[in-house]
Amino acid sequence: YIGDLSSEGNGARDILATKYSGATDLEKDISCRQNCASNSECEYWVRATDSNGCWLKSNDGNTIVKDAAWNRRGGIKGDCNEWTSTTTTTTTTTPFEIDVEPIDEEEWVDHCDCEGCGGQGDGEFEYHDRVFYSSASGKEQCSYLCRTNADCVRTMLTDSGCALYNRGARNIKSGNSGDYFCYVRTERCKTEDGASCGATAQELTGVNSFDVAHEWYSGSTELEKDISCRQACSRNSACEYWVRSTDTNDCWLKSNGGNTAHNKDSKNRRGGIKG
Repeated sequence: YIGDLSSEGNGARDILATKYSGATDLEKDISCRQNCASNSECEYWVRATDSNGCWLKSNDGNTIVKDAAWNRRGGIKGDCNEWTSTTTTTTTTTPFEIDVEPIDEEEWVDHCDCEGCGGQGDGEFEYHDRVFYSSASGKEQCSYLCRTNADCVRTMLTDSGCALYNRGARNIKSGNSGDYFCYVRTERCKTEDGASCGATAQELTGVNSFDVAHEWYSGSTELEKDISCRQACSRNSACEYWVRSTDTNDCWLKSNGGNTAHNKDSKNRRGGIKG
C-alpha cells in the first residue's frame, strides 16, 4: 500500500538499508519485499518512491500501523504470495491510496499570515518529523495532512518537519526567508474572537498593577496593531494583559500579580487579557 509503516509502541528500528530494482511499482515492491523475506530479523519493509532506497524494519513484535507519507510504500513480511521468476500471477493487497491534489503555489504564503490572533507557535497540535520542505512532494504532503484533518487551520513546513495548527496567527514573519513554507486553509483562517482579537477600546488596570515590559507595536489597521501588542504579551511569561496607545506605537505588558483586571475609561488606549 502507499504510505509509511510505523509502530504503536517502542522498538521501531531499521534492520538494514538496501536498494530495490524494477520498472513498475509492482516490480519495485516485490524487490524490496524479497529483501525483507530473505532477512530473518525483518518484520516489514518500507521503500522510497523517489529513490531506490528500501529499508528492512522491525518493531520487536509491537503492532505495525500505517503512517501517511507521500513518498513511501510498504508492506508486512509474508502479507502476499511469494514471487519467483517463474510466477505468472501475483496476489497483492489492495493499495491504501493517499489522494493528494497538486497545490496551487498561490495558496502558499511565506510568512504564515493567517487571519487570527495567535502567535507563531500557538495552537500546534500535531507534528510530523518525516515531511521535508526540500523534497519534491513536501508541500503536497504537509498540506494533505492539514486538509484531511478537520481541526487544522494552517501548517508550517520547515527543514525538520510539518506542524499543524488549530488557530490562526498574523504578522509572524515578513519577506521570503527561504527556510520554511506555510499553507493556510482560507475557509478556516479567521479570527477566533471577532475583529478585535479580545481587545477593548479602553485601558485595563487593577489592584497592584505594574508594567512588566515596554514594547512597540506595528501594523496598519487597528486589528493588526492589537495583534502585534497582544503577541508581545503572549511571548512574555510574566504578562497578564496588555495596553497600547492609539496615538503612538507604545505597548505596555502588564500584571496585577494575579488580581482581577478591569476596564478604565480612556480615549487613547486599547487593551486585552492574555490568551
